[in-house]
Amino acid sequence: VTESGRAITAQHSVLIVPVLAAHARDELTVGDPVSDDAHESLKGLAAVLAALPDLAGTQELLEAFHDAKERQADILSLFMLGYIGLDERALADGLFWTVCRQVLDRLEVEDSGSTPPEVGELETLLTDQYLCDFSVFQSMLDHWAIGQPFPIMPITRLGEQPSRRGVLVDITCDSDGKVSQYISALADNRFLPVHALNESERYFMGFFLMGAYEDIMGDAHNLFGRVSEAHVYADADEPQQFWIEKIIPGTAVQDMLAQVQYFPNDLQRRMSELVRAKIQAGVVRPSVGMEILDQYMACFQQSTYCGSTGGLEPDVI
Repeated sequence: VTESGRAITAQHSVLIVPVLAAHARDELTVGDPVSDDAHESLKGLAAVLAALPDLAGTQELLEAFHDAKERQADILSLFMLGYIGLDERALADGLFWTVCRQVLDRLEVEDSGSTPPEVGELETLLTDQYLCDFSVFQSMLDHWAIGQPFPIMPITRLGEQPSRRGVLVDITCDSDGKVSQYISALADNRFLPVHALNESERYFMGFFLMGAYEDIMGDAHNLFGRVSEAHVYADADEPQQFWIEKIIPGTAVQDMLAQVQYFPNDLQRRMSELVRAKIQAGVVRPSVGMEILDQYMACFQQSTYCGSTGGLEPDVI
């Protein structure tokens, strides 16, 4: 007995997911901004950064990294106890991430004969988080449940070398809502090579070998429903070499709410009564009240995913 169903049936299937944002470690872009009256731990962290250009060799760089980690831990403790404020905490983060980046860049070009374990730690610390408009629990349940890896890659800017390390996270509230391992030729499969995002260009990821097997098992954690589907066929006789047989819309907000006993008709009636009461009380103008009500009503027809307002909803093809 084998579980060969995925290999037989899912070769044709790909989940296309838009990337909504990237969260990178905030490194400093200016010189030493630490004031004379700053806490000694903060000054010490700034001193570690200032001394980096004069360090030589792997051992000195590793000592600087460990020193920065220790001072950063002290600063976090001081922040939790209320001895330093949010501004100083943010500055400490910037100093620490800048130290980490510079140490990693230097270690990657050092010829020490062997790779110290701190390199892997630094790579993990500096990995970007790419926020994707999908739910791991709905579309990749096998990955969350049993660690099943799936082929994943950017399908945008294929002619450009990726310059960032990324971990893909979904839009659920769960810390497990991420892709924690990747099929890769790299020794470290905990991250995916990705491109830096451009504000002027949408960026998409392709999740392969998905299909009905994952779709059927997926659950509605955080009320994210099934994604839209497009059935696409290759055909050399077509002008674009393919044609679309069918588009199946994903789960709408009203359908998902009804599954948990929040019925759209009742919600819309209550919202209408509330808006009309505010109009009568002079809180909002009638035109504004009707605009609010129209927007509220329109939300029920939209997809459960963020991209429903901008044409970026995830799709299975």
